[in-house]
Amino acid sequence: STASNSAVRSKARITEAPNSLNNDGFRNLLNSLVDVDLKSIIKKLEDEGLIISTGIGTRSRCKFSHDKIQQTAYILTSEVDRPLMHLTIGRRLLKHAESHSKVDEKVFLIVDQLNRSRLLIHQETERISLAKLNLIAGERS
Repeated sequence: STASNSAVRSKARITEAPNSLNNDGFRNLLNSLVDVDLKSIIKKLEDEGLIISTGIGTRSRCKFSHDKIQQTAYILTSEVDRPLMHLTIGRRLLKHAESHSKVDEKVFLIVDQLNRSRLLIHQETERISLAKLNLIAGERS
């Protein structure tokens, strides 16, 4: 439908978020990136078959129903906006992982986002932090 296509296009900047996060994490991340009623958007996307939810309560997860949907939404995001989008997502993923002692577990996801935005990272401490994260990822691969 036109409404859901519009919602996908206007919210495309958030689609490079991990393909699967718990619903609370997904909603919190989306809320922090755009100012919208996410419950209604998620419901509409589910109704249209673009995303699926599994699990119950805080164990619930939300993901794109097909990789092509995620890829298309990403393509709709302006190339100019992508680095900032990746930086925002990477920083938030890192902050979340640090607060839950899961940096090692999420290091590949974090460095993927931050490396895509590395030209926007100007503070020396953050650049050193990214280098350390890349070292950890390299040692783990």
